[in-house]
Amino acid sequence: MQRQPSLPDLHFSSLHDKIDAWLDGTGLDTEYNSSPNIKKRAFDPDMPTPTGTSRSGSPSKRQRTDGAASLSNQSLQSAQSSSFPPTSQSIASISRRPRSPKKTADKLFGKVFNANASLDNQPETPLPPDMLNLYENIMDIHDNTIPIYPLGAKNQIQTLIRNTSDDRFIPDPDFEQHEDKKKLDAAIELDDLLAIQKTAERCARYLSHEGTWNSDVHARILRRAAAPYSGITAVGATTAGIQPEWRSGTTADDASNGSKMVDYLLIIDDSDIALGHAIRNHTRMVNQTSVDDFLEQPIGISIETKVSQTWSNQGKLQLGNWSASLLYRWSLLPTLCTDSCRKPDDYVAPPVIKALPIVLVTGHFWEVYFFCDEEDNYQMYGPVDLGNTRSLKEIYKLLASLRVLIRWVDVQLRDWFYRLFHVR
Repeated sequence: MQRQPSLPDLHFSSLHDKIDAWLDGTGLDTEYNSSPNIKKRAFDPDMPTPTGTSRSGSPSKRQRTDGAASLSNQSLQSAQSSSFPPTSQSIASISRRPRSPKKTADKLFGKVFNANASLDNQPETPLPPDMLNLYENIMDIHDNTIPIYPLGAKNQIQTLIRNTSDDRFIPDPDFEQHEDKKKLDAAIELDDLLAIQKTAERCARYLSHEGTWNSDVHARILRRAAAPYSGITAVGATTAGIQPEWRSGTTADDASNGSKMVDYLLIIDDSDIALGHAIRNHTRMVNQTSVDDFLEQPIGISIETKVSQTWSNQGKLQLGNWSASLLYRWSLLPTLCTDSCRKPDDYVAPPVIKALPIVLVTGHFWEVYFFCDEEDNYQMYGPVDLGNTRSLKEIYKLLASLRVLIRWVDVQLRDWFYRLFHVR
């Protein structure tokens, strides 16, 4: 075995001198760094000092008024700042850590993407009426004032949640007439939810990859939530990029496709033959993406998933860019009618949609944000808790909250497209 060269027998005034002498003896052109763990970084005068990111508590019950409801300090918070990655490679871009949320200008279609505006101390909520209604319905579920359990599985659910006083079972006037079928349907749903809960616990315990969470937990929750609505379908959207003509014109558009995609969509599916025919008469692409699976099927709810809160800022960035492009695309739809599909004489175009509910999932936890176009800027208000997959009670709350959003897609959003394309 070859012996390592020994250090010369000299006296040194410091450990630094001793190491320098040894390096000189090796013949290597190496500069000693007494602090190897400290990395030099380029000075960035626009880089803000990081602030705390502690999460607020659950929203408290709001006070309703005859006008727009006022929101309490804890009821609704704006999302943390998010922005778009730089076009050129930098020290931050080659790091595997999540990107700092304020390293570049945050604009979409020339508008400031401001995710920090507070709703506190405002005389009226800035949420449009339909978004405010969604918020209030979800808060009613959160405050335990809306029934969430199916009546057909009452005994099993009260046993499983170990609370016989929890009587939030959905009234069903036809229950006795169809008792056997309703009990069977409720039992099938309950078994499915218990299996999802068990799988979610396993994913959390073994730190499963995002793909496992998506296929084994999130997709199953979305399908179960959409099951009562025959015209709404949950579809995967990881391959759906934004078409060049509908991109926001930011540096995010120069980044990889991953920066402008979401994981799932709840869409108005092709079972609505009349709407599909009307859309085809006006355009071949009703959304901001050209994926065949939903080329002519309007997007209702966009869902982005992450495995942990560490990546939530990136998820908000993706949802913001995606939603701004979708609203921009829809704002141009009224101009697409050709001479071959003339509007009736009494046609009145509906107001342009200015806000959308969007969902961010991080592991067990589901939250909704309200993405709003406020003329000269975009706001992303939230988060509002939808529920989680850690317990059966929370899963039923999650199902009920998602169905509030799905009902908005099935009724209000569908009606908007009916009026836009004058479907009779």
